[in-house]
Amino acid sequence: MARRSRRQVRDVDAARRSRRQVLARGGSAVVGAAALLAGCSDKTPPPSNIPLTKNTPGSRQDVEILNRLLAIEYRAVAAYTALIPALPQPVNVPKPAPGPPPPPNPNQPLLLRIPLAVAAARDFLGHEVAHSGELQGIITQAGGTPVKPQASYELTHQLGKFEIIRFLHGIEQEQLAAYLHAVSSLPAGRVRGAVAAILANEAQHISILRQVLRMSPAPSALVTPAQ
Repeated sequence: MARRSRRQVRDVDAARRSRRQVLARGGSAVVGAAALLAGCSDKTPPPSNIPLTKNTPGSRQDVEILNRLLAIEYRAVAAYTALIPALPQPVNVPKPAPGPPPPPNPNQPLLLRIPLAVAAARDFLGHEVAHSGELQGIITQAGGTPVKPQASYELTHQLGKFEIIRFLHGIEQEQLAAYLHAVSSLPAGRVRGAVAAILANEAQHISILRQVLRMSPAPSALVTPAQ
């Protein structure tokens, strides 16, 4: 077996320390994400394009469905927040400032941002936060009370790049299944349209994550939870 150079040994040791630090900080990152979403819940204005009030027929059932989706979104935000630091990071790029992630830059092609995994995950975190805000707004407009995030969430402790992406892919699959069920349960109208728009975005997430996992990004003509 070839002996490692001093630099290689330092790199391995640094990677191990980094992973231990992520594990140690994982709980606080999850709690931080939950606190962020909880703090935004009372400040999110209701979407102006959704004509839904507490007197709208079926609003109570709609709120129950939307709250189930919101709970799933909270878990996704917590997972991305805690696991992004464990992914391979770009070289010589300053760390993101604390607080809500900046909106994705549509003028910067995702495939040109290296490493792809962390670039995609950072964008997806911003999307999940936006989904949560949209759902909170619709629920509030309907006269309901958005559910609160949990104090913590159980996440993977395997911090290899592909293990993390597989875990995030599984979360996206759960979201996709929930949104597909919601679309079939909600009455026709703008609420179902808003939920379908989020569903389409989650399908985009899965397509990119599948590409990172070296799988076909679009395995079938129809979107299914098995993707």
